[in-house]
Amino acid sequence: MFEKLVLAQAHSAWEADDRAGALRVLKDAIRAHPSFDEVRRMLAECYRQMGHPDQAGRWGVDIPDWTTDLERDRLARLLAASGVDEARVAHFLALPGGVLSPPVRAILDGPVQEYRETFAFRPRPEPVFSGGGEPDHNTVLVLTIVLWICWTIASIGGAYVVTGFAVFDSVSSNLARTIVLITNGVGALALASSAVLAAALKARWWARGCAIAALVDIALTLTQLSRGWVDL
Repeated sequence: MFEKLVLAQAHSAWEADDRAGALRVLKDAIRAHPSFDEVRRMLAECYRQMGHPDQAGRWGVDIPDWTTDLERDRLARLLAASGVDEARVAHFLALPGGVLSPPVRAILDGPVQEYRETFAFRPRPEPVFSGGGEPDHNTVLVLTIVLWICWTIASIGGAYVVTGFAVFDSVSSNLARTIVLITNGVGALALASSAVLAAALKARWWARGCAIAALVDIALTLTQLSRGWVDL
């Protein structure tokens, strides 16, 4: 029943020229239910109609006598170039029960090996993870902290410098403006780094806010420069 519902939804999206929507529905379904043969067939057929033999081969290789020689060859190239090792092939192809079928095994033992030799394939290193299974964002965090410290030093130090010169009536407007520009520039970098860190931590609203603030800061700095704030 659910498989028929998925097929109907994907068909409606496809007929409405929403190819991305149709593919998304089919992929989500086949990954959750690898035994949905008709969903797999429709997904592979969609890619065949779109002229993507590698993806048609990827999703149709487990269908008996369905894929063409070209599609199997392009699938082999895809597996070799993407760095998917044998332990992850079943997941990559969303195979039922995680079992490599004879057609898949034949591709792995034959053309995939040949393409890997051609591409001088080397397995890609696994991403570095910190405790709890989350990506390690220490580098971005340290950079962000350093930039905010620099901004604080520039702000407070600049104020003291200007005040000190003012005491002796030797303060220069150009010096004061230069300090403001430096402070704004460091602040923009700190905000941009904060946006990257927030995005990495999936704090989207914080990321957007910091990014917008950084753009505003950069715009103000460029405007000040264009108006001749500093004699360069």
